[in-house]
Amino acid sequence: SEIKTVLDEYVIGQERAKRTLSTYRGRWRRNCQKLVKLKVDRITYADVDELHRSIAATAEADMTLRLVRAILNWAAHPARAWLRDNPASKFEPRHRQRRRRRAIDLDQVGSLAKIMEEWRQGDLGQRRTVWLLELLALTGGRLNEWLQAKLEHLGDDHLAVPANKEGNPDKLIRLGAAARAVVAEVKAATLGPWLFPSYVRKDKAMAAPYVGARALFA
Repeated sequence: SEIKTVLDEYVIGQERAKRTLSTYRGRWRRNCQKLVKLKVDRITYADVDELHRSIAATAEADMTLRLVRAILNWAAHPARAWLRDNPASKFEPRHRQRRRRRAIDLDQVGSLAKIMEEWRQGDLGQRRTVWLLELLALTGGRLNEWLQAKLEHLGDDHLAVPANKEGNPDKLIRLGAAARAVVAEVKAATLGPWLFPSYVRKDKAMAAPYVGARALFA
């Protein structure tokens, strides 16, 4: 079987969501063109090494390598035996991966403050972006914790984050006076169960309202 076919069967066999399958396919399309047309039993250690060398400078290098390992491990399982050994099982990255830039400099902080001040008077989407950024800064909560927050999760001085399928336990995000003032604004603009609802479906959480702010740092 071609590795592309094995990829599809691996994801389906793991009962992954369609979105996960789409993500994996996209990662293969961007990074693994040299492997896509190979038969799975013809892939060698040299192929894996060449793949990692070619993508080592990208942000997806490690994630792609982990995906290659998982797929080839799955294909080598005795129940399938599509190949004898996984050529990626003992592969250790030897090519330096580019560090992802996570901090913003002082000039960008100034730009962010300026645009946030403008967006406070903007449309609802802009105001929600401002509220979200403020809550992240004031509480130290994670982006996904606030994106998945519902009105029912709010207490007088905290946000209750329920346990998730990854096994993370319940936790409380404490809300100081400034954070509670922001939450009050968010609640006043919320009609459904979500603090940050989707623009398309009000019964769903917004996937990424912060995307508009990324233009600040282009």
